[in-house]
Amino acid sequence: MGDYITFDRDGKAVVALKGLTRDQMAAISSVETEKVYERQEDGRCQFNRAKFRLHDKRGALVDLGRHLGMFVDKVEFNGPMSIKVLKDDEGV
Repeated sequence: MGDYITFDRDGKAVVALKGLTRDQMAAISSVETEKVYERQEDGRCQFNRAKFRLHDKRGALVDLGRHLGMFVDKVEFNGPMSIKVLKDDEGV
């Protein structure tokens, strides 16, 4: 988030999208802006409010890992197998 937000003198967060690199812009999934009016002591004050959302990095990495077979959801065994049935008094 530090790539997209700066702070003004009052400590308020300001969205700063100017000068972003191509990779930083690719990380943004959506941007919404709206005009907001607040009543100040000296009259009405207008400012723009911006909301932005970044793509889910973790979700993308999990999808990539699943595609590459890095995670095992089930185990399959193919090959010769023998099963020995024990009676209760034989123990393991």
